[in-house]
Amino acid sequence: MPGEGLVDGDVTPDTNPPPPPPVPAQPGALQPSVQAGDAAAAIVARLASLEEKLAQAVSALTRLERLRQIEQALRAAGAADIALAMPAVERSIEAAPQQGVDEAVAQLRQSRPGLFIASRAGTGATGAPNPSADPRASELASLALRAASGDPKAVRDYLRARRGE
Repeated sequence: MPGEGLVDGDVTPDTNPPPPPPVPAQPGALQPSVQAGDAAAAIVARLASLEEKLAQAVSALTRLERLRQIEQALRAAGAADIALAMPAVERSIEAAPQQGVDEAVAQLRQSRPGLFIASRAGTGATGAPNPSADPRASELASLALRAASGDPKAVRDYLRARRGE
């Protein structure tokens, strides 16, 4: 029926445009063969990985903040060796989570008074100044507190005062 005319919507074979040429693949780009479901699965996996890393970072930050609080409380209480006292306070808090840092430090001070400078002042055998034998005991005690901070100048001043220089 070549004599019949074109019907609306009919396209003659010579007026159809040719298909576009294939696009060369670029490294790292999504290929047309990758379906939307694959891309969504990759995004979900990446999101899960990032959420896990965020949870780890928050956990580490929380632990560091607690360690900072414990260290401050131990310094305020006059701990002679913070590195030795800190794990004991941590164990106490882990055993009784409702207990605060200050309560744990107070409990440690009662159970192990030798870890604190103020409680060691009268012992004599530990090398700490004996107030009855040494008139400079209060000065040495304050220098010892400063030296416990780890400041090299404070440690040097304490050691010189203790030697009598």
